[in-house]
Amino acid sequence: MLERNAARGMPGCIGSLDCSPREWAACPNGLAWQYQSHKKRRFIVMKTVCDEDLYNCHFFIGAPGSLNVLIVLRISPLY
Repeated sequence: MLERNAARGMPGCIGSLDCSPREWAACPNGLAWQYQSHKKRRFIVMKTVCDEDLYNCHFFIGAPGSLNVLIVLRISPLY
């Protein structure tokens, strides 16, 4: 993937990255404070990296919904 994008003039580009929060209805009560948003709803963040064929080459799930996107990227094993 890196070689294809370098040939297109985008060296170092890994693909399309998306961080999206999803509501977690079955969140255990012991973890509720960690995954709770400012609206008192429990969220978990999913981060995916896809290539141009929409092939998922990286999937990271489990970050608390209270974290912002930059922190999720920092704790991800991709970087």
